Amino acid sequence: MTLEILVMSIAEIVGAIAFLYIAYLFIKVYRGLRDESSFLFSVSYLFLGIAQICAFLSIIVSSHRLATTFYVATSSFAIAGFISMLGSTGYRSRLYIVPLAILLMSPDIVAGILSIAVSLRSIHITRIMMLLLSISFFFRGISIVVAPSISPIILLFAEVLRATIAIALSIYHVSRVVRI
Repeated sequence: MTLEILVMSIAEIVGAIAFLYIAYLFIKVYRGLRDESSFLFSVSYLFLGIAQICAFLSIIVSSHRLATTFYVATSSFAIAGFISMLGSTGYRSRLYIVPLAILLMSPDIVAGILSIAVSLRSIHITRIMMLLLSISFFFRGISIVVAPSISPIILLFAEVLRATIAIALSIYHVSRVVRI
C-alpha cells in the first residue's frame, strides 16, 4: 500500500465517521423536536457518510470494475445528500426544474453544484465549509479529465479536503449542540 493510498484511506474513514456522527446528532435533534428539516439534514449527512464509505471502498478493492462502481457511487450518494439538504431549506419545488443536461455531467460536478446551492442557503461558518466541500467535488471531477500524471495528486487533494471539511462540520455541529 503506497503512502497516497494510505492517506486517502484514512481521510475517507475519518470523513465517513464525521459525516455519520453529524447524521446521528441531527437524529437526536429530530427525536426531541420532531422537526422535519432536522430529519432531512440527518438523511443528507447519512448519504454523505455513505459516499465517504464508497470512496474508501473504491480505494481498497482490487477489482477495477468494483472500484469504478464505488467511485461513481460516491458522487451519487453525495448528490442524494445535497438534494436532501436543499429539500430541508426550502428548495423543494425548485429541485424539479434542474435541466436534464446538468444531470448528464459528471456526478462529481453535479454534487459540487448542489453543494454550492446548499452553501448559499447556509449561514455562518457552515456556508464557507459547504463551499469548500463543493470545491472538493469539483477537484474530483477535474481529476478525471486531466493528465494521468497529475490526476492522483488532484484526487488526493480532493479527498483530504473533503475529509477535513467533514471533520470541521462535525466539530462545528457538536460545539453548537454542546455549547462549547
